[in-house]
Amino acid sequence: MKDLKYMCAYTIPLMAILGLWLQGIYTYLTPIYAFGFIPLLELFTHSSTKNLDQKTKTSTLKKKIFDWMLYLNLPIVYSILGITLYVTSKTSFETYEIMGIIISTGIVFGTNGINVGHELGHRFTKERFLGKALLLPSLYMHFYIEHNFGHHQKVATIDDPATAKYNHPVYLFWITSAIGQYIGAWKI
Repeated sequence: MKDLKYMCAYTIPLMAILGLWLQGIYTYLTPIYAFGFIPLLELFTHSSTKNLDQKTKTSTLKKKIFDWMLYLNLPIVYSILGITLYVTSKTSFETYEIMGIIISTGIVFGTNGINVGHELGHRFTKERFLGKALLLPSLYMHFYIEHNFGHHQKVATIDDPATAKYNHPVYLFWITSAIGQYIGAWKI
């Protein structure tokens, strides 16, 4: 029962679809939900700081449901892409609605695409293909190359664009990291 919390990852794409369906100001449901409601909810829920013991960790790793929950993100991400392209090509939207749709779709690509693609990219199996496929809609394929073949070898060094420097402002780091990882992927 406690593992049901992982199903919450699918609520973000639901908000994006709901926003597309309702249109208007509702196109902003996804960012309001992701950056407003969820953090507010976390203030009132219990979080654990304990790591799993070895026995629990081993048994949890054997549960295929967690793998399938990751795989499910592939049709979700591509469905959101398809639905977004279809709806925006068939409907006349105001500029503010287009901005809401872009932000909402981007959040889905980040949460259900890049995050899961990152996880699957670490696996030394055919699942890596799924990881790459999840990075594609956000045009973030270079991450797979740089992260697995650059960052993992240079982590926490001056040569690693994905490691923040001491006192590096977060927004400046975001820019330098994105550019540095793209250049690093090309060098690799």
